[in-house]
Amino acid sequence: RGGNLSASNTVLVTTNGGVAWSAFTLPSVDGYLTSVSCSDTEHCLATAALGIGGMSTIIMTNDGGLGWANLVWGAPPLPANASALVGSQLNAITCPTTSDCLAVGQATYSTTVSPPIETQGVISTTNDGGQTWQSHLVPANDITGISCPITQDCLAVGQNTGYQSVYRNVTTDGGATWTVSPLVSGTQIAGGH
Repeated sequence: RGGNLSASNTVLVTTNGGVAWSAFTLPSVDGYLTSVSCSDTEHCLATAALGIGGMSTIIMTNDGGLGWANLVWGAPPLPANASALVGSQLNAITCPTTSDCLAVGQATYSTTVSPPIETQGVISTTNDGGQTWQSHLVPANDITGISCPITQDCLAVGQNTGYQSVYRNVTTDGGATWTVSPLVSGTQIAGGH
């Protein structure tokens, strides 16, 4: 982020193992960047937490970070008790191949019941390099990190802010289905940690 009065997103690129870095400004991204994943030296995708109108965006490069383009990402369908999408935030992304990526975060909805606002975790998958995304909700309120050593096996972590329990989200089918369970049974953590 930039100074106190204005913000700009910058991508840092190294081609020598971190000895030297070059900065590239991304004028097309509204919000702040939260995560980046590169499947090889040329192909990377990054998440921006809050885009225009409070919606997350995903950007990609096919030239090692010199130029970036916005991708179309959509929040998951509204839950049964929701009346409108209020906003979304993508926290992390992982791309085990140039075609396969998973992005995680949260979506906030206004509801027709109490409480009037509800937040649920979001996991989005693509198998065409980010051109189309399939998003769905998971029981945790916020998914904060994800790692996929291979396309079919991933582990995501998140939290349920109401109970402040840490959740583990596991898939063995590339993100089509997830098993959600507390990271440590019965463990409560202090808010903000």
